[in-house]
Amino acid sequence: MKAIFTRRVSDLILSFFVCLFLTSNASAQAPIYKFQGPSLVSGTDKAVNAVYRFPNVTTGFDALVQITNISAGISLRDIDRTADGYGEAFQPEYRVNSGTNGYIDFLITFVLTGTSVAASQPFVDASGLDIDGDDRSAPNNLREYNRIDMGGGNYSFNTTVSHLTISQTGTAYTGTNATGVLWGALVDTSAKEVMFTVSNVNVSSFTYRVGAINNSSNSGTRYASLYFKKFYYAPFPLAMPGLINFEGNRNGNNISFKWDFSTTEGLDRCVLEKAGASGAYSSVADFMYTGENSFEKHTTYTDNSVAKGNYNYRLKMIGKNGEIKYSSVLAFKTDAENDIQTLVVYPSVITSSFTARFNADRSEPAQLQVVDYSGRSVYSKPVTLTQGQNNISVNDFNAARGNFLIVIRKGGKTYSQKIIVQ
Repeated sequence: MKAIFTRRVSDLILSFFVCLFLTSNASAQAPIYKFQGPSLVSGTDKAVNAVYRFPNVTTGFDALVQITNISAGISLRDIDRTADGYGEAFQPEYRVNSGTNGYIDFLITFVLTGTSVAASQPFVDASGLDIDGDDRSAPNNLREYNRIDMGGGNYSFNTTVSHLTISQTGTAYTGTNATGVLWGALVDTSAKEVMFTVSNVNVSSFTYRVGAINNSSNSGTRYASLYFKKFYYAPFPLAMPGLINFEGNRNGNNISFKWDFSTTEGLDRCVLEKAGASGAYSSVADFMYTGENSFEKHTTYTDNSVAKGNYNYRLKMIGKNGEIKYSSVLAFKTDAENDIQTLVVYPSVITSSFTARFNADRSEPAQLQVVDYSGRSVYSKPVTLTQGQNNISVNDFNAARGNFLIVIRKGGKTYSQKIIVQ
């Protein structure tokens, strides 16, 4: 577990990481690890400290799965359910009591075949599938969650329509169902609304948590599905060609926005939309555009008194001919713990647009750059950071496919995150 999702480093340390990425075969394709036919090798079956061996998860390697924690109110019924879902996925089945937030933690270690010698994998993709709920007793429903901690890496999910909220605690990423809606009868990899993927390089072991928040009056039997495969999610909606930038800053309970157009010709209305835990967007403010003038090219707006939680914002641009296009999504976390200086870029796999979220401790000018692994800058943009949580949207990025680093330089310090361009 070497790579860290957000890095705060000096220019010298950044160069070291660039060299490290170059030598770690980051461009290699991750295998689809197959978790099948487990056997108990130590401990008591389905109890804390039990260790299971999954043989031949990929050529030359087994996987050891250890149960490291079982919280109160939940029990493990099957280490790997095979009745349905995906046979190659790791699918623990559990039962969670009513009125319980219960979870089970697993430590998954890749080892040389037939041994207990840990072996680092060049690249690992792990996707939590079917993280849905049970709304049959709504509003007191059940909502599942998965947590994947590979010591960092990149995560991706459906940014346009999702039933999940994705949060970061340290190097762990948690996908939590926000709606409690039961999504189909079986696990389905086409149900992008209830899944997310975490990817990282040089992984020898990682932790995986499965659990559910059960607010219903009944115990619930559920199972999780961790599929070791990369999935690509719906890209960010394409912006109106005249949109130059869309940026936002959170300071306390206020979120301020500004957006600029190179031209407003043909634009009728622009709606600032907001989505909370449900994932459904609603209008926050509506702006009419009457013609080509300098005032309408530059718009600002502040959403006041935003409650604690996670929110997505986007611009809905409506042309005079009725055509509708959307901006990139700006994501804000209003939890106090997220006020430390960190850089997050989403999506982690991009085509021509992305958004960088950075928490700044003070207002100051900065430089946003995209650099390749040779250290060559392929994109540069001056930005003005304000104290609090900044969202910087880039809609005009154009580079060949490959691996890059998004870099923010300010005050003699450098912050970076790896991205993949496809």
